[in-house]
Amino acid sequence: KTGGYPQSRIKDFLIPAIEAGFNPEGGIPSGINFEYICEVTYVNSTPFITVGTGNQTGPFSFCAWDDPDPNVLQHHNDGIDIYIVDGGAADAAGRVNSIPGDYIVLANAGGTFADFEGTTIVHELGHIFGLVHMHTGSMQNGNYYPFNTCSNWPAGAGDCNFGCPISPDIDCGSNSYVFDVNACAEHAGNGSTAGDLIPDTNPSDSRAEQISSQAGQSGSGIPDCSAAPNYIPVGQYQPSSGPLFTYDVLDPQGQIYAPDVTNFMSTTTSKKNCRDHFTPNQITVMKNHIADHPILQPFHSDPNDLICDCDYDKIIYLRDDADWSDVILDYDIDNTQLTDWEIVVQKDLTFDTDYTFNNATFTMGDGANIIVEAGNTLEVNTGTISTCGTRWGEIYLEGSANLDFLNVDMSTGTNAIRTENNYGNNNVGKSDIIVHSCTIDDFQKVGSQY
Repeated sequence: KTGGYPQSRIKDFLIPAIEAGFNPEGGIPSGINFEYICEVTYVNSTPFITVGTGNQTGPFSFCAWDDPDPNVLQHHNDGIDIYIVDGGAADAAGRVNSIPGDYIVLANAGGTFADFEGTTIVHELGHIFGLVHMHTGSMQNGNYYPFNTCSNWPAGAGDCNFGCPISPDIDCGSNSYVFDVNACAEHAGNGSTAGDLIPDTNPSDSRAEQISSQAGQSGSGIPDCSAAPNYIPVGQYQPSSGPLFTYDVLDPQGQIYAPDVTNFMSTTTSKKNCRDHFTPNQITVMKNHIADHPILQPFHSDPNDLICDCDYDKIIYLRDDADWSDVILDYDIDNTQLTDWEIVVQKDLTFDTDYTFNNATFTMGDGANIIVEAGNTLEVNTGTISTCGTRWGEIYLEGSANLDFLNVDMSTGTNAIRTENNYGNNNVGKSDIIVHSCTIDDFQKVGSQY
C-alpha cells in the first residue's frame, strides 16, 4: 500500500515498546534480548493488505501468510519476521502463525499505528516464545454464568449465558477453526494443569478479561490502571427493553474470577495500556522455549555477529556478498553519490563502479571487507568505518583501484588499507590512495599494509 508503515517508527516506537516489555528500565529484566536486523522489505501485494490479521476462513484468509508465493513474500529461517499491514482486515491488532512461532502480522486495527506499537507487539512476542492466553480453557468452564449470579434476572428465564466469548485458533492445514478440547478452565487450585498452565498467573476467563476492560453494556470496566491489579469484574447485560442485569463470572469451583489484566498475556482491549509485566514463571517458560524448541533454536544470535543499532532511516543492509552496481538497482539510489546513509556490510562489498559517499557510516560485520575493483574509485567525504562485533577485515584495492578519503574515521579492523601491489606484483597498475584528516585506530596490521 502506498505509504505503508514509516521505517522511522520502527526505531522510535516499535523497538522501544519491545525493550520496555522485556527489559524495562528500572524494572526486572527478563534476560531475553533482541538483535534487530536492519533489513526492511516493502511487500507490494494487495491480497496480503486485504487479509491483514483477519481470521476468516476461505481460499485467502490469514493462512495465506503461512505459505506465500516466494516471488511476493519470503519468510526468513534465521529470525522472527514482523509484517506490518497498513489497512485491510484487522480482527486483531496482532496475530502469530503458531505458538511457538516464527512470524507476526500486525495491523492498525483501530486506525492508528499506536494500536500495536504499545503492548500488542510484546503480547504477540509472548506467543512466539510459547505463552498462551491466560484465559485458555474458558470453553470448558461448565459453571459459566449460572442464573442465580444475575442480581435481577427474571425467574424462569434460564441461565444468563451470553454465548462463548472465545476467539479460537486457526488450523491452516484444514483452514478451519480449532479448539483445544483438552484445555481445562482454571481455578485457584489447578494453575499448573489448567488454563495457561502457569501457576503464578491469576486464574482467568475470557469474558472476565473483557468485562474488566470495557465499560458500558458488557461490563463495569476498570476506571484506571491503578485499580486493575485487584479489580473484580462485574458483567452487565442490557436487553432491548427492561432493566440492566448484572452477573459474575465464576470459575469451576464457584469463585468469582479476578483476572490480572495488567499482564502482557491478557486479552484486555480498551485497557491495553495497563499491561506492564510478565510473571517469573512466564519468563521461565519463554526462556525454555527459546532454548529448546526446534522453531526457535535457529534464531539464537552469535554475539560475534551482532551489528550496531539501526535507525531504519536511509540504511542499506547487505546480508550477503554484494556488488555495488546491483545495490544501486535494488535500492533505486543515485548512480554516482549518496549522502547521509548507513551501509551495513555483513560479508564482502565490492565497488565495481566509481562512487562517492558524503557523511556515510559503514557498519561492518566480523571479517567483512570492502573491495574496490581495478580501475574504480571509492570516495568518502566525512564518514565512519567500524564494527559492533569483534573485528572487520580490510579495504582491499585491486590493481589501479583508487581511494579518496576526507575526514574518515576507521577503527576495529584486521587490516586498514591493502593494495594488490602489497604482493609485489609489478604487472598491475598502481593505486592512488589519498587520505586527508582521517584517523585509523585499533587495527591489527596498519603500518605494513598501506
